[in-house]
Amino acid sequence: MTQDPQHQAAATREVLAKSPSPVFQNAIMAIVLHGGRCGVSPHVRQSAGLAMKNNLRKYNPQQRQAVQRLSLMILGDPDKTIRGLASTMVAHIVRTQGLQSWPQLPPLILRNLQPGSSTHLASGTLKAMFRIVEDTGDLIMTFGGDGGGFGDSMTVLLIQYLQHPVADLRVLALKIIIELVHQQPLSFEMHLKEMLTALGRLARDPNVEVQVQVLVAFTNILDVHHYHDVFQSGPTFPHICQHMMQSCAHGDERVVQAAISFWGSICYVEDSGIRRIMFSHFPKLLPFLIRKLEFHPDDPEIGAMDDDWTVPDRCVHAGGRLLSHLPFISSA
Repeated sequence: MTQDPQHQAAATREVLAKSPSPVFQNAIMAIVLHGGRCGVSPHVRQSAGLAMKNNLRKYNPQQRQAVQRLSLMILGDPDKTIRGLASTMVAHIVRTQGLQSWPQLPPLILRNLQPGSSTHLASGTLKAMFRIVEDTGDLIMTFGGDGGGFGDSMTVLLIQYLQHPVADLRVLALKIIIELVHQQPLSFEMHLKEMLTALGRLARDPNVEVQVQVLVAFTNILDVHHYHDVFQSGPTFPHICQHMMQSCAHGDERVVQAAISFWGSICYVEDSGIRRIMFSHFPKLLPFLIRKLEFHPDDPEIGAMDDDWTVPDRCVHAGGRLLSHLPFISSA
């Protein structure tokens, strides 16, 4: 395969022009599906798959079904790029053709995520699920009805994947939960206690990205008023708050920022019980926020301000952003 950019661009144009042809489509599908065993680079296989995705509306029903089958077959590809391609294709089909045109998909997602599934297959399937909910909200969660359909089974599997030994799969499960929380699927409400318990177990996960996503998940759940009663019941919520305080002193800035976001959100909660817990942490939280007012010349947000701002001006601005998260203190 040529590495010349002009040759690659010309080849891409040729592929796009001929993609609607059934014969050519079969050849392209073979490259995507079997190219890895024949030494074809992931980039070429990805380009071929994207060409089919981009021409989906030009295909007849039989060709579209063939693309559906192909996307499912490569969900477990050994190459991460191709698994990403598969998830993109699956989400695109659901968004453009509708879930009703692909009723086989939700049951297959559940099968692919059952205990014992390969890491590659679980990874590709979770990526596809994330892209679907990112594009279409909780539509897929209502498949089969709210009672005991896809949504309930998927929620149980997501909670299980929070404990998976592979960190990338834990992160993907967390991202799906974060994306769905604000949609408030019924299955989340039914399993919220189990979800909070599973999230709590990840509080000290060795993977920093998992830690960040856990804090974001807690914050998003806190933002949903409907979940407050369950969120603060039992011993879980005080432990969460204590962990958020400890996360403010974390060595990774991403964890610190996620913890600050949690305290920012909790300030706007009207529930008196949650506000009272927040206030109990304020003596320790306030000194931390004050320390964050220290001026850093390389702060990109501060550096983007007008040049005639003085250093104190910039510090006051940064402090205002942080302390604006505490509007209830004056009325406490």
